[in-house]
This record gives sequence, structure tokens and C-alpha cells, in this order.
Amino acid sequence: LELYRHATRAPEPYWHEALRRDPGQTDSLVGLARCAYAAGDPEQARDHLERAVGRLTRLHRSPRDTTAIYLLGLVREELGDDPGAYDAYAQAAWSRACRAGAGYRMARLDARAGRHEQALARLADVRRTEPEHLQALALTVVCHGRLRQHAAAAEVLAAARALDPLDAWLRHLDGLAASGDAQILLDVAIELAGVGEHEAALACLAEAEGREDHRPAGQPAVRPLLAYHRAHVLRLAGRPADAAAERARARTLDATWCFPGRLADAAVLREAADADPGDARARSLLGHWTYAAGRRARALTLWRQAVALDPDDAVAWRNIGLAAVNHERDLAAAREAYDRACAVAPGDARLLYERDQLAALTGASPADRLDALMGGGELDRDDLAVEALHLMITEGRADQALMVLGRRRLHPWEGGEGQALLAWDRAHAHGALDALAEARPRDAVDHVRAALAPPRSLGEARHPLASTAYLHLLLGDALAADGDPAAAADAWATAAAQRGDFVEMSTQEHGEQTFWTVLALRRTGRHDAADELTASLRAYRDRYAAEVPRVDYFATSLPDLLLFEEDPLRVRDRRVLFLDAQLALLAGRAPEAEELLRRPELAASRHAADLRHAVARRGAELLRGDTHGDTHVGAHPADAEPAERARTYPHP
Repeated sequence: LELYRHATRAPEPYWHEALRRDPGQTDSLVGLARCAYAAGDPEQARDHLERAVGRLTRLHRSPRDTTAIYLLGLVREELGDDPGAYDAYAQAAWSRACRAGAGYRMARLDARAGRHEQALARLADVRRTEPEHLQALALTVVCHGRLRQHAAAAEVLAAARALDPLDAWLRHLDGLAASGDAQILLDVAIELAGVGEHEAALACLAEAEGREDHRPAGQPAVRPLLAYHRAHVLRLAGRPADAAAERARARTLDATWCFPGRLADAAVLREAADADPGDARARSLLGHWTYAAGRRARALTLWRQAVALDPDDAVAWRNIGLAAVNHERDLAAAREAYDRACAVAPGDARLLYERDQLAALTGASPADRLDALMGGGELDRDDLAVEALHLMITEGRADQALMVLGRRRLHPWEGGEGQALLAWDRAHAHGALDALAEARPRDAVDHVRAALAPPRSLGEARHPLASTAYLHLLLGDALAADGDPAAAADAWATAAAQRGDFVEMSTQEHGEQTFWTVLALRRTGRHDAADELTASLRAYRDRYAAEVPRVDYFATSLPDLLLFEEDPLRVRDRRVLFLDAQLALLAGRAPEAEELLRRPELAASRHAADLRHAVARRGAELLRGDTHGDTHVGAHPADAEPAERARTYPHP
């Protein structure tokens, strides 16, 4: 799990369980230390590593694997303990696996402290172990230059440039533009500052700021980070007043699209936040990094500090709302945060979309959600536009949704697989039901046939395993009403032959489409098969209701996990509620089904909205048993149980 990142599983619980069984288990301590170090918690990492090193060295000072000791050196260096880090690196270098890495880190500390001859000796050993270590070669050039050994510096530089002509640090040392990319120039400046080349680092940062003016579209912004790194270098260079002025400038720079991603970014932001209690920008950016690193509670604290200092930070407000749902499970706090974000940035499509998803999570009515979306500005994002289309359809405005779909080209987005196609299907299905209710069967046929042949402008096609039982049932009904019984029988047969479905990127034994397959079987007079399938659906419902919901280990597309994390038990119970409504209809208990479909839990359910519309427009005709209008509905003895059965949601 550490090696191959997983969408829903993490290695930490396994390491913690191993430590519960053996508190000194070194692999688990090292694994947890790596995670803590990467998450910007060096103190926690140090504690884990000191325990691991204590176990490894209790019988012999030099264990076979010195990885833990090397990592302890990194952590001590991060904490400002250079002498302790140097000792750890020296001990770690006993193992050949860590010899080059540890030796290079010792050389950096030597160079930073002005011990250039000692640094060169270390670097020579690194190059014997790993001849193509480009950072060691670059630092060798720097140390030779400091000792005015220009011929030796030029020789090493030429050899290094031959190994990799594109290496940015080596290009900088050769007097060339290190890169045309501000992010890479920042990387070079960090390397230079780390070995004590403060003036060169400042020059590199100035070049990066010039490149930021020509940043390609879609690349993260870096200008505020450049200022914070410049303040850090100025402090290292003994210029505290200039460092304070640069931190003040950083607070005025536009932070749009600025996402810190390096440990070094987090370090300079922490330094700025500690130096200036009023620096909202540093706290906000550090919150972004900290949340991405998995420290949600700490990130929330930072964002709340940021908006207390700067209430106009829409991104921080948005992130507070997101974390309030996913970390604190506080929907009221999330609503308040999103309202503040939208007030600061009215018309921002992403904020409107996310606030609407939060409204759905809290049970807001589709009408209120649609009013909020339509009053929020242009629907210029596809996910926002498609959500608005679904709400239009639910609110009886399918014709308006079809007009929008007819003139807009949509594009697939991660987590939105099938949503545009679903809106197309729903709009035409609603149109067909309305046409049948108004005695316009030819229009109903046209609607369903259009649904079955989605245009390329939707940006996606129907999956071969996806069920179309609902559409083919409607097509058969429309054709029968239009006086074409043979074609109607073919359409019903197509619906009746379908089993299972493909939803949320996986195949399912039963789904919401099974209901329509049962009706198609009844249309064709196959009542025994319909009863058998109904019983199978009921058994599936009971098994599903009793299972603890789990995300499949091999799931690769998880749209429900991309934004707000909802209690999987609530998701399960909501689906069970809808299946109960379908089973009640199949058993002829229409009033009970209608009561279930009106439950608040199903307010945001598109399946429930579609079934309510179908029942409202067609009534008993929807459930008729065969082509002659027989009202037989294939009631099963088990369906005669009290209505309370449909309201029971067992929690294991």
C-alpha cells in the first residue's frame, strides 16, 4: 500500500496494528516515520525513528540496513539539528545502500558550514559509489569554485554536463538559463540555498519571478511561494529587515492557482507564519499543503486562522467547508463556510457546484437547489451545467433541459462518468411519459428512440453492459399506443431479456433497472418469470441491506469519493429505501410506494424522481400485466407482509 497508492486503503492502520503486537517492530516504525516526515511532522517522525534505531542497534552499532538511521538524519536536519544529523548520516553511510545519499547530505552540511575541503572529500567518496550522482557533481563544482580551483570546477562541470545536458542546476552553474519554467527555477534556488549559495539563490528566484509572467495555462502559480522562499534566503543571509519586507510583499501577491507541494514550501510557510502573527496568506497556503499531506485537523486550524485575519479568502472558506464535512461531519459549519466563500466570489462555478452538492447532502429540495444554481451566474462548467439539467428534469422542465443539451457540447470529467448521458436519457424519458399522458404516442416514440441514440455532443457513449430496460419498456408502450403491436412486442422483449446493470463503473446482479425488466416480462405475458425475478430482486435487497458497505479493493473510479464523504450506511439505506418502493409497486401497493418515494432521504435521488414522474403520468397503466391491459401484477406471497418491513434497515 505504501508502494502503490490506493484510493481507499492506507498502510498506516497495518503498521499501527503491527506495533500493537510488537512496539519495536522496525519496518512499521520506519513506515510511520516516512509518512510523518512527508506530512510535515518531523517531531513525530523523529520519535518513531529513534525507537526503530534503538531496536536495530541494541546489539550492534551498525545494522545491516541503515535506512532508519539515514532517515533520522533527514529528520534532524529538518528540525535544525545539523550536528545530530551529521552524526546520523555518518553512521548510515556504513551501509553501501545509504553510502551515496548519506555522504551527499554530509557534504551539503560541510559546504553550508564553510568546510569546503571536507565537503570535497565526502563528494569524492559519493562519486566513487555513484559516479553519475548529478547533485554531488554540482556541489563539487560549487566547492571548487569557492576554493578558487577554477580549472577543476570546469573539468567536473564539463563531465557532468555531458552526462545530462538538461540538468537545471548544472545549466545554472554553466552560466545558462537553468530553465524557462518558474517551478524548476525555484527547485534550483532551493538547492543553492541548501548549500549556502544565498546570492545565487536570490538571483535564481528573481529569474523565476520573471518567468512567472509567461506561465503556461494550467500550470500552478508560484509567485507567492517565490516571495516566501526569498524571505527565507534573506534570513539565512543575515538580512532580517529585508526578509520581513519580502514576507510583507508576499501577503499582497495574487495566490490564485498557487498550490505548495514541496516540503521546502511547507518549511518556508511555517517560518513566515511563526514570524508574522498577522500573515493570513502563509497560513492559508500552509493549510492547503497540510490538508493534502493528510493532517486534516491541523489544516482546518490554519484555514480558520487565515480567514480570521483575512475574511476575503474564498479558497480558505471553501476548504473549511469541505473539511467540515469530510473531517468534522459538521454540515451546518460547512454550509456557513460555503456561503461565505460564495459571498466573496459570487458566480464562481466551482463554488456553486460544490455548494449545490452540499445542499443535496443536507436534504435541500430540488426546487431550491435549482433556484440557487440558476441565480448564481453562467453555468460555464460542465459538471455544474449537467447538475442543473438533472434538477430541471426532476422539476418537470425536461423540454428546457433538452434545449440546453441540443446546443451544448459536453466533455467527460473525472467522477462524472455517465452523468451527461443519464441527463439525456432522463429528459427524453420524461418527455415520452408526458407525450403518452397527453395522447401523443408518435412524439413518445421519437423521444425514446432519440434517447437510445445519444449524440456525440454528449462526449460519452453508452457502456455495452449498461441496461436499457426502462427505455425499451417505454418504447414498447409508445409503439403499442401508436398502433404498432409487433414493434411494441419486440421492444418489450428486448427489455425483458436484460439482466443486471453496469453502474458506478462496475457490473451489478440487480439494480434500479430490474424493476423495469419485471414490468417488461409482465407485458409479454411471462408472469412466472416476472415473479421469479421479483423474488430474486427481493432477496438481493435483503442481502444488500444486511451487508456492511465497502468500496471494492480494485475500484478505479470513485465519483462518490471525489468531493464530500458521505456515511456509506446512509448511502446503503437510501438505496434500500428506493428498492423497497419498487418492490411495493410490483406487489400492487401503490400508496405505500408513493409514501416511500416522498421520504426526505430520497429528495435528491434521480431514480426516485423518475419513478415518481412515471407513476404520476401513467398510474396503473404503468404496471399493467400484458398487452391486453391485464392488471395482474404478479403479487408474491412474501409481498403481503406488513408495510413496516419496507422501513426496516438493519445495521449489522
